[in-house]
Amino acid sequence: DDNSYIYAYGSLPMMNFKHCPNKTFGIKCGDCKEKTIIGDRKYNYDIIRTKLRACYHTLYNPVTINLSKHRPDFNIYLNMLNRGALEISDIIFAFKNGQICSDGVSVYTAGHYSRGVF
Repeated sequence: DDNSYIYAYGSLPMMNFKHCPNKTFGIKCGDCKEKTIIGDRKYNYDIIRTKLRACYHTLYNPVTINLSKHRPDFNIYLNMLNRGALEISDIIFAFKNGQICSDGVSVYTAGHYSRGVF
């Protein structure tokens, strides 16, 4: 289908919060930052404020999806959240040429793409 896209690059949103997770850490809502990082024994997770007024937040997967070397034969979606202009041009170049992105991210995953799930 021409209207379908495959998520080919970026950090997948894992969870949305309708409350301020910073309150859990004792931070007042007025002192809230745009980005909070929480961690467990394995990863650091980014929590980014998506709406200021209602205080919505989104938790993102710490491992970046990257299908640049697979050259998917579909319409692709590239999530450039928190990427600079040079990183964006490197990512687009890598996808056009079937190379691995050299954007400074050290851990990538292809998700379930190699298993035929996308």
